[in-house]
Amino acid sequence: MPASLRRPLELPTGGSGGSCAVSGATSAVSYVGPAVGPGPVYAAQPTPFAVTSFIDSVWDGGNVTWVAAPGYSGPVLIRGGEVGGSGSVGFGEGHVPEDELQLLVPSTQSSGEPAGAREWPSFTRVRSAGCYAYQVDGTNFTELIVFQATA
Repeated sequence: MPASLRRPLELPTGGSGGSCAVSGATSAVSYVGPAVGPGPVYAAQPTPFAVTSFIDSVWDGGNVTWVAAPGYSGPVLIRGGEVGGSGSVGFGEGHVPEDELQLLVPSTQSSGEPAGAREWPSFTRVRSAGCYAYQVDGTNFTELIVFQATA
């Protein structure tokens, strides 16, 4: 992963009092179903994001497919945390998840996907329901995707 993608993690500070300003859905990647984020990399996940217990771990989780639009072909680094809190976002299937997700070579393709688009199935992990955000860093962008995790 290029060191230039390791920008400071700057998550939103709101989210207190039960409100969560989730990112809006986009039709830019409609071939994978509901997706959120400003792009060029999107999270295809339900809104709200229902998490369930995960392999006897204190971390709950759910499926998220990451999608890069055809115009972006570089690496992607995804990290996250609780909005306005100290909770973490993890990634992967392990008993203790990884603290970042590195996307390089895509591992799957959807039918009807436009040429040049890429996607990666993954797991997002949290310890409890709440308001969370991903910071998605690419070679020429940084984007925030806010989501509500429910139990």
